[in-house]
Amino acid sequence: MGPSTRMERDGFVIDIASNGGNCTGCEWLVVDGRIPTDAGTLLETWIKKNDYVGVPLAVVLNSNGGSLLGGIRLGQTIRRLGLKTEVGKTVPEPDMPNFQKQDRGGCYSSCAYAFLGGVHRTVQPGTYGVHQFYSDAFFDAPAQKAFSAMDLSSQQALTGVILAYVVEMGADPQVVVAANGMRPDEIFKPSEAQLKDWKVTFDPDAYGSWKIEPFKDGIVLFTRSQSGRSQLSLTCSRSGAELLVTRKGLTPKYVADVAQSYGSMESFSFFDRVVPRQATKFAKTPDGFALRIPLAKVDLDTMQGYRKPQGGLEEGPNEPHANMGVFFENFPIDGLERHVRLLRRNCAS
Repeated sequence: MGPSTRMERDGFVIDIASNGGNCTGCEWLVVDGRIPTDAGTLLETWIKKNDYVGVPLAVVLNSNGGSLLGGIRLGQTIRRLGLKTEVGKTVPEPDMPNFQKQDRGGCYSSCAYAFLGGVHRTVQPGTYGVHQFYSDAFFDAPAQKAFSAMDLSSQQALTGVILAYVVEMGADPQVVVAANGMRPDEIFKPSEAQLKDWKVTFDPDAYGSWKIEPFKDGIVLFTRSQSGRSQLSLTCSRSGAELLVTRKGLTPKYVADVAQSYGSMESFSFFDRVVPRQATKFAKTPDGFALRIPLAKVDLDTMQGYRKPQGGLEEGPNEPHANMGVFFENFPIDGLERHVRLLRRNCAS
């Protein structure tokens, strides 16, 4: 942070911060203070001026609110630029004055809507809150009946704008319902479960809980990523079990790169068991790919008894660094044991 990059107007600040490390997340964008109507334009202008176009930074928000439409426009800009959002207060490192760290901050009122623009969103319970939007007349005379029919019509129209925006950002309309249930001078702070269920916190690559559907004369277990672009499916038949990994919404170049990596691989690791690539099948789809991994009885046994917090599919132990992470799939472990047991009892013929 410094005078060469800092943008400040009426207490609203945009700047770059760094903890001095060389890592993903060691540098972030600071957005702090009361949000003005043109906050989105200010952010985009700052990014272009300071040559950060295309850099996948996190926007770390710390604000008690401001302009409602300004918050929505800021969120739309964040989404258009493909940036992440977090909540925190950026402060100097005590022993390193040229570097910064993040303390607990807050993102409330219109800031809460700006936060939803992040393509990946991280927030701790108690630091995010919403309330009913208001006009200055409320605080001038909160008990006075000061709204005309036109005022109420305008409020309904604004509620429609907020709802449309929240849905567009991929969050649950329950955020707006919760906000409208509060007085303008109160803040509703969602619990950790509500933040997750309402997709306020959002990791596009994180898988949800396992689900069951009929498959032929048996069943299939599946889990989808929060973005809906990735799915893991487990099937069982007399000929054996299989894991199907599907991804969609990918660019042709990305699929071509994945296919090239697949062709150069020797093996996969499935719950620590090595599976030769020759035993698997890879196929391109119209906007993605499908990968089939045959599973042995020992794999199903492992999944039923797995006790580590994470597990799943990744590249084999001897793969070159260039192939690392291409096929990494982190399974949700919660409920996996009972679902696999049910799968084995209902193998398709």
